[in-house]
Amino acid sequence: MDHRDAKKRLLAAQTLLLEPSTSVEKFSSIKKLIKGINPSLDHLLEHTERELVTLERMLKLDVIPLALEKLPQNTPEEKRRKRAIVFFFEHWNQLKGEVSRVQAEINAAQSSPDTVHKGGHLARILNFAKGPFASVTVIAVVLVGAGTWTSKSSVQINIKNVGCPTMIPSSSMPNFIPGISFPTEPIKTGSTAIVRLPGVPIVFDGSKKGELLVTSFKLHMTFELGAITDATFDNEELMGHLTEIHLGDKPTHFLELICK
Repeated sequence: MDHRDAKKRLLAAQTLLLEPSTSVEKFSSIKKLIKGINPSLDHLLEHTERELVTLERMLKLDVIPLALEKLPQNTPEEKRRKRAIVFFFEHWNQLKGEVSRVQAEINAAQSSPDTVHKGGHLARILNFAKGPFASVTVIAVVLVGAGTWTSKSSVQINIKNVGCPTMIPSSSMPNFIPGISFPTEPIKTGSTAIVRLPGVPIVFDGSKKGELLVTSFKLHMTFELGAITDATFDNEELMGHLTEIHLGDKPTHFLELICK
């Protein structure tokens, strides 16, 4: 999915979100349109869908009117119904707001002539998730914005789980970013997964315990490490100091995430 396709899908979803009523079937169409574009959208889609299903069962209606009216709250049943309606509308409004935000960021990224600003907009579209895989997704953002790399120039990073709980690959990279590959299966302790990224210079700052700051060009992102107590990149320690690496120096790299 490229940016133009993402924009079309977001616009179609927004049209459905602005209609005066919805249903589980209509919401399924919204979900198909925009799932995978942005992790915050995916999160809101799942929560909103659950609340919609609950509300449909409670109200025993196939079509849910999207208008809050004054409802009686005299009985326990009426109070539960009112709480369910209010909770659903909170998620519904958050979803509408996030769709608008992602649309605005895509428009700004496409129209910006400045590559740093373009990369910043793309970073906000991605809205990076926390976790061990978030630290490698930042590398791609400026390059995608600048359009200076292709899949042919990407390098391989072997990520090994050393004594850590099973790692679930992050879904923070939307599927309209070309030429980047992330593992799709959980990574159990002792196993290795492969990531492919462009060969660009990056700086790891592991001077603060429990966090890893990754810098690529002028983008700076901080990530929590969770259970990870140590990390090495090509046998260089990342924690406790600054480490500068140029991924393009060789075609294959090794990142070890260690838990003790």
